[in-house]
Amino acid sequence: MRETASEPTISEIPALERRAERISTRHRRTPAALRFAEIFLDVVTVAVAIELSYWLYCTSSLGTQSRYSAHLVLSISIILGAMMSGLLNIAGVYKPGTSLLRVRESEIVLRSSFQALMVLIVLGWLVQIPYPRTWTCLAILLACLALLVQKQLLHTITSRFHLASRAPSRALICGSGNSAKIIANALRHSVEIGYIPVATPSITDMGINEDGELADLDRHDRMILRYSPHLVIFTSPVRNISDVLDFYRRQEIRFAFTPDAVFGNDIRVEWLEIDGILLSMEGSEEPNWLYDVLKPVFDFVGAAALLVVLGPVMMLIAALIRLDSDGPCIFRQTRMGRNGKPFKMLKFRSMHSHLCGSERTPESALDPRITRVGRFLRKTSLDELPQLVNVLRGEISLVGPRPEMPFIVNSYTSAQRVRLSVKPGITGIWQLSADRRFPIHDNMHYDIYYLRERGIFLDLAILIHTLFFAVRGI
Repeated sequence: MRETASEPTISEIPALERRAERISTRHRRTPAALRFAEIFLDVVTVAVAIELSYWLYCTSSLGTQSRYSAHLVLSISIILGAMMSGLLNIAGVYKPGTSLLRVRESEIVLRSSFQALMVLIVLGWLVQIPYPRTWTCLAILLACLALLVQKQLLHTITSRFHLASRAPSRALICGSGNSAKIIANALRHSVEIGYIPVATPSITDMGINEDGELADLDRHDRMILRYSPHLVIFTSPVRNISDVLDFYRRQEIRFAFTPDAVFGNDIRVEWLEIDGILLSMEGSEEPNWLYDVLKPVFDFVGAAALLVVLGPVMMLIAALIRLDSDGPCIFRQTRMGRNGKPFKMLKFRSMHSHLCGSERTPESALDPRITRVGRFLRKTSLDELPQLVNVLRGEISLVGPRPEMPFIVNSYTSAQRVRLSVKPGITGIWQLSADRRFPIHDNMHYDIYYLRERGIFLDLAILIHTLFFAVRGI
C-alpha cells in the first residue's frame, strides 16, 4: 500500500495544480441524494418483508389467524418501515464510515430490529390493543433478514459502480501504524464514504520531521500536488499544521486528524463538547455484565444447534476426506486459549497426514501439503466445523480472536498479548477481511476493535457475515 514515488519537478507543478483543481471541482458533490435513496430503499424493503410475513402468517397455522384489511396491513408496513429507518438513522447507519467490513452496519441492523420489537411489545402493553404476537415476531425477523441481504446487495452494486468510476475521490493517508491500516481498509470497503486511498506516505515523505513539525513545506506541497487528493488524513502528530492550511484551502482539499498523537491507537477515546469546544479524553471500559452472562449461553446453544443441523454435512465431509487421502479425518493441533492456556483445537484434516505438524499454516491453495478435498474445505472454511465441539467444551467461543500456535504466542509483544484476555473464537473480523492472508498478530487492529466493541449483536453480525463469506467461497 505504501507508495514512495519521486517528487514532481518545478516545471510540473503548474500542470499538477490545474489537474488538482479540475479533479476537485469535478468531485464536489453531496451524498445527500444517495443517503435519501438508501433510506427510501430501507423503508420499501421493510414494508415488503412485513407484507410477506403477513402472507406467511395467513397461509400457515401460526397463531390465532387474525385477519386484517389490505389497506391496514399496508399502512402498518409503511409505518414500521419508517420506524426501522428512524432507528437505523439514530444509530448512525446512514453516516459514512460507520462500519468495519460491513460488520458494524449489520450489528446496527440487528440491534435496531430488536429495539423495534421491544417498542412494539411495550406499545401493545401500554395501549392494551390486541395484536397477533406471532405475526409481530415473524414480521420483525423477516424485516431484519431482508435488510441484511438488501444491504449486502446494495454494497456489491455500489462497489462495482464505484470501481467503474473514472475519477473517484482520492484520499491520502499520512502516517503509519494501526490507525492508517484501519482507515485505509474502511475507505476501501465502505465506498459510500466517497474516497479511495491512493497512497500512505510516511510523515517524513510529507516533509514532517521527527518532532511532528512541518520542516519542508516545499516537499509537502509537491507530494500533495503529485497525488491530487480530495482528503488528507494525518495519523501522526503535526504541530505546525497552520503552515499548510492556506495551501489546502486554495486547492479545496479537506483534511483530518486522528487522536493517536496523544493516546495511541489502542486506547478508547471519548469526546466531550463544552460550549463549542471539542475535547478528546481517554475512555473508560465499563463492564458489560449482561454480555458476560449471555455469551456462554449463546455459545453453548449456538454450537449445539449447529452440530445438530450440520451433522449430516460433517459426516459427508469426513467420508470424503477418508476417500481422498490416507489418515484420520480429524486433525488435532495445540493452540493457545484464554490467558495462554493450551488446548487441542479440532479441524477437518485438509493436508496429507504425514505432512501435518506444528509448522506455519499454508498461505496458498497451491501448497503441495493440501489435499484436493482440503482445498475446497479451506476455501469455504468448512474445515473449521469440528471446532463446534471445542465450543461445547468451553475452550473457545463462536466469535473471538483467532487462536494461534504456542511458538507464535511465545514471541508476542506486550501489545499483542491483549488478544489472550478473552476466549479465542472460530470466526472473527480478521477472518472476514482481505488481511486474512497475512498473520493475525500483524493486523492487531481487528482484534483491538472487537475487544473494545464486543457484544451479542456484534457476534451475531460476524456470524452472519461468516455465512456470507462461506457461501461466496462455494
